[in-house]
Amino acid sequence: MLQYILGIGREELLITVAINLFFLIIQFLFIALYFSLRRGRYTPVMDHMIGWGDALFLTSIAFIIPPLTYIFFYVTSLFLVLAGWLCYRYFSRGKDRHIPLAGLQALLMLFFISGDWLFRVYNMYNENFFNLFKY
Repeated sequence: MLQYILGIGREELLITVAINLFFLIIQFLFIALYFSLRRGRYTPVMDHMIGWGDALFLTSIAFIIPPLTYIFFYVTSLFLVLAGWLCYRYFSRGKDRHIPLAGLQALLMLFFISGDWLFRVYNMYNENFFNLFKY
């Protein structure tokens, strides 16, 4: 899809996807290292800290958006999901400690894509998306 939208060659597409997946792998390794150091022993993060749905969702979107947009979406969505979940827990006094990360990130991606298609203010498939934030 990215190749069609951007009009890029296969080599550039592979590099783009590889950068996104490398970023994701580095993130998961840092999470595993952090929790292993914190607990003083190896801690598997899959199934305990990060669900398979989270990993599959983040892997799947690595194939459709360019690296800067991917990193922007990743960081922004983590912040928004965490802030929203903390507000939810505060006001609902819920005891559930599991954050539905993939579902909430998918909802944010829906808003992100809809903003691209409906308002045409930005093009999320293009790195020029970041020109919106220049003065």
